[in-house]
Amino acid sequence: VIFSSVRITQDSVQFSLLIAMHPHSIQAQINTYFAEKIDLIGFFEHEPSIEIIGPLPFSVNERLASEIELTRLHRLAKQNECHAIVTSYKTIAKHSVHLQLQTLDFSNICALRSAGEKPAVLSASAILICNATEELIVHQRSANVATHPNHWHIFGGAFNPTIDTLSQKASLRHTLQREVFEETRLTCSVPTNSVYTLSKEKTTGFIQWCLLGLPVEAAQLEQLQGNWEGNIRRVPFDQLANFLQNENWVASGKANILSWLAIGAPHTKPHQKFDNKTASQLFNDLIKSEK
Repeated sequence: VIFSSVRITQDSVQFSLLIAMHPHSIQAQINTYFAEKIDLIGFFEHEPSIEIIGPLPFSVNERLASEIELTRLHRLAKQNECHAIVTSYKTIAKHSVHLQLQTLDFSNICALRSAGEKPAVLSASAILICNATEELIVHQRSANVATHPNHWHIFGGAFNPTIDTLSQKASLRHTLQREVFEETRLTCSVPTNSVYTLSKEKTTGFIQWCLLGLPVEAAQLEQLQGNWEGNIRRVPFDQLANFLQNENWVASGKANILSWLAIGAPHTKPHQKFDNKTASQLFNDLIKSEK
């Protein structure tokens, strides 16, 4: 599917960079920086519409391989949850995107990966920030996860078509809120005037929907609690530049944080500084530093 990103306009001063710098330019810089790892598809102002067209068909051999994987998952006491892969996507009115999906189980995904494929599993994520303490909250994935073990990442996970619904409609908002709660124990509300990205991990096939800036109140920080998927770290804004240069970042997580900085760090305080630099200055420094 041929996909073109859309121009985003916001009244908030936090998005003033987008008025002066077209998102296509940011998109090009991100895609050049992560050339073989990430394809940043675009920036959006609205949640996507989702169409589930049915289950993904499998060959006899693929079904047999899935049964083997299902046995392995049972032996490891892991759940065989329902997922969805993106079969197509296209822009629609009001700065959003329409996603067409087919469903499958995690055992099917494991079988496809074992055969060398990279299924386009749909996921949702968010960049967590605390303005009161001027911190970014990040995830250190455990050694037990299926992808990117022991790497730094943002919070999120796979869309589950059997449970991720709001008002009887499939909802990536529910996915990211559910995943944030599972991985941090925080209950968060999605702010208005949000900006999202849609990107593809070339290394895994994941299609990731990301909310650029999900505020957390200072009082909620006491609730932070990791789980088997990983631990939690609070990174002060004035240490973010050095922290982002750590080699153990999941590329999509770092790409979305850079995208957040590039458009002025939405949902932070006006004129927020990152070690005496504006968000866009830090973005430019990081992009240039590794060219």
